[in-house]
Amino acid sequence: METLVQQFVDVLEQVRVALSNGNLHHAKSLYTELFHLYEKINDSPLANYHKELAYDQITKIHKELDTELTAPRPFRANPTLIVVGAIIVMGLFLVILQPSLIGMSVINQEMASDVSLTFEKHAEYAISLPYTPTSLRVSGQLMGGTAKIYADIAGERLLVFDSEKVELTEGSFSRVCLSTCEISEADRVLPLTVEVSDGALFLSSIQYTTDEEHTNSPPEWRGTRTAFDVEETLTIDLKNYFFDADGDDLVFLATTAEGLDVSIQESRLTLQKTGVPGPREITVLASDLKDITRVPLVLTLS
Repeated sequence: METLVQQFVDVLEQVRVALSNGNLHHAKSLYTELFHLYEKINDSPLANYHKELAYDQITKIHKELDTELTAPRPFRANPTLIVVGAIIVMGLFLVILQPSLIGMSVINQEMASDVSLTFEKHAEYAISLPYTPTSLRVSGQLMGGTAKIYADIAGERLLVFDSEKVELTEGSFSRVCLSTCEISEADRVLPLTVEVSDGALFLSSIQYTTDEEHTNSPPEWRGTRTAFDVEETLTIDLKNYFFDADGDDLVFLATTAEGLDVSIQESRLTLQKTGVPGPREITVLASDLKDITRVPLVLTLS
């Protein structure tokens, strides 16, 4: 399956090169091949984040190709401007369909703020957000007992979560809002009240929307190095190397290399030597489903 992902990444880059060189005939031919690879990924048992990333990239490259094909001739626009135009067109299209997926200034796009706290009794907790929220949702897991979460907004105590009113999946809940699906007059600092009885509540994150304009911050590489030694097996937790300023959840992909078995389970990248010693290079990709950051890694197989 890793070979399928590698083929998709390779052909995607070939389409981009053909577009930047103005070779539209070759780009169209490569796009057909890319689409067939996307269909194989979508029908494969690969994890959903592989399929989501593939869909995101096939959509973007289709818009870029369509913009090139419909550009007036013989006038030849700057390819960089063409790509920017394609992104704007795609952005306007997605604003209508699903604003939470946009990587540009839009209204009511959803963002996330990490909490990662466990509550075993009644507690007061205040969360500071970079933007004024217009909705508030919570995600986490209840480990026995019952729990409620309230938010103090504009002088009112609003119920966000009640374990007896929502459906839990093995104790887990995601993006739940009861009385806070739409809120107004909220502050950027939100006081929360957590009530837990006979158990524990793990609050993993808070999701919220805002009507304040802002741009998406792509994932950033925060690692201190990009070179690693692989003796037999090396595991790297990529969430310790990438940072997202917006607090978005990240999904990860990686290319492969000869003599190296590459696999990803959630954020954990595992490299296993299968060939002769020597240098290798792979590329890791982190995406917040709006932008993708690519980082080449130099590996030395010993």
